Amino acid sequence: MAGLVRTLETTAERNRRLILAESAYAQRFVGVHPVVPNTTPVAPRTPSPQSGRAVYVGHLTEARGALDLIEVGRLVHTAGITVDVVGHAHQDVRGALEQAHAAGWIVWHGFVPNDVALGMLDGATAGLSLLHDEENYRVSMPTKVIEYMAHGIPVITTPLPLAAELVKANDCGVVVPFNDPQAAAAALVALNSDESRRLRWGANGHAAALDDWNWDHDSVAFVQQLQVWVAEANLSVVGVAEPDPQ
Repeated sequence: MAGLVRTLETTAERNRRLILAESAYAQRFVGVHPVVPNTTPVAPRTPSPQSGRAVYVGHLTEARGALDLIEVGRLVHTAGITVDVVGHAHQDVRGALEQAHAAGWIVWHGFVPNDVALGMLDGATAGLSLLHDEENYRVSMPTKVIEYMAHGIPVITTPLPLAAELVKANDCGVVVPFNDPQAAAAALVALNSDESRRLRWGANGHAAALDDWNWDHDSVAFVQQLQVWVAEANLSVVGVAEPDPQ
């Protein structure tokens, strides 16, 4: 699979103009390509995080922490905390998710349109990002972490470098060890009973997203880059069409 991805990247670089969503991706290419961060729209105001409900939004695989989410749900459901799991599941975890949903440990919603899924973040106690320590995760910012911040809810994340740095720098959540659902569950239970910390972390994350991770800002750079390329293409066409001077 890695070889196929590399081939596709090489082919794309030879034949297409590229915009990178992460600066770390630059090392995968020979040429220099513009970077426009993969951020998210941020509303000026969001509902305050409430008690009783954590949420995960994203694709579900074992490496993305699907089984850890199930265990968190099992550990916290007796404390009156619902774990909403939103997203399409890979075959390797689908059965486990179905069983956990039937047992009442989690509420697995399956695939939900993105605008609806993001709306489910509003007012949650925390957003969960329990990605494992995989090479491709170490160099990128999990979009879900930014989405949680943008919706004003605290973040519970594993210590992937960029996610951990963001959460710690902005005091908007807690970092738990990899492959440790017990630690994630304990953090969630503590946050569930601490309204002042929920409100502080939620507000801090939202403020940081509004200023630094806002697609309303980054989309301007995206459009400007496209306009530059269109202008260059138009000049090339004009240059080809014009006859050589006699």
